[in-house]
Amino acid sequence: PGESYSWLPFILADPDDPQAYFFCATHLHRGDWQGGDAVQYSTSDQDFTEAGGSYLTALGIAPADHQRRIAVTNSGRIWYSLDGGNNWSLSADTGPNAHYFYGTAIEYSETDPTRAWIAGSGYSGPAVYRTDDGGLSWTPVGNNQPRTLVYDLALESPGNEVLYAATDAGPYRLDPQTNEWEDIGAAVAPLTTYWSVESVPAAQVIRFGTYGRGIWDYDVSGTTDVAIGETPAAAGFDLTNYPNPFNPQTTINFRLVDPAQVRLAIYDAAGREVAVLVQTALGSGEHRVNWDGQDQHGRSVASGVYWSRLEVAGRVESRVMTLAR
Repeated sequence: PGESYSWLPFILADPDDPQAYFFCATHLHRGDWQGGDAVQYSTSDQDFTEAGGSYLTALGIAPADHQRRIAVTNSGRIWYSLDGGNNWSLSADTGPNAHYFYGTAIEYSETDPTRAWIAGSGYSGPAVYRTDDGGLSWTPVGNNQPRTLVYDLALESPGNEVLYAATDAGPYRLDPQTNEWEDIGAAVAPLTTYWSVESVPAAQVIRFGTYGRGIWDYDVSGTTDVAIGETPAAAGFDLTNYPNPFNPQTTINFRLVDPAQVRLAIYDAAGREVAVLVQTALGSGEHRVNWDGQDQHGRSVASGVYWSRLEVAGRVESRVMTLAR
């Protein structure tokens, strides 16, 4: 697109077009594949060097609303867009500077388009920041994180937004109850640089990639934390489904102690909402809902791992289900 830097420029696939991607530089460039090795570029009007920025080091697109986007520069200036990148506004807050080679990390909530996290250098200040208003304002996240570089972020699952960080000082987890960062690799995983982290819901692990010391999985099958900002269910809702694995349908069971407004939805392994099965007020007692393996439009979904996510009065419970056609 006519720009180049000595570092590896950040690129991001367009979630609405499998033959297009975004390229970060002083401007945001969109590349559209024309076939063969031909790419046609278009360039955004916004100059991101304004307000002290040098060039973009990351772009994020909200999975729950592709019109909402966040972009960050190497100097920690944060921009947000509410209309798919046509117009950009500068946040009054600044975030961490970027790593000269790895840029900045952005992690969006899978279900809330106004919630996101960014991470970068923690040498001169906090390395991780959070927004709950779509990028207008940002606040530091967590206590006791070492002053180091954070290369990547990941959330445990759509129904359990526990934050993990791959850092220059090891693998870290933010405890949602204490708001404290904890080193989850101590005495188990190697002490080295952790470049990347991703959630693998199908295996119920958080997968970390290291610098020359292999790939390490953190087992989350036994964790019971609820999403950040949500209240734990004191007794739970006894959310289950049977059969599991299933084909072609399964019955989801849950229990309500008191009458309440209920939302029961299905998500795929990537965190995309597949179908909403219940969204209404229900009475106390046992409830059963059938899911026939179809999405919201009546189309049969593919075999794979799915999540049932039950929301009741601000409390959340989720379970893994496997569809085996």
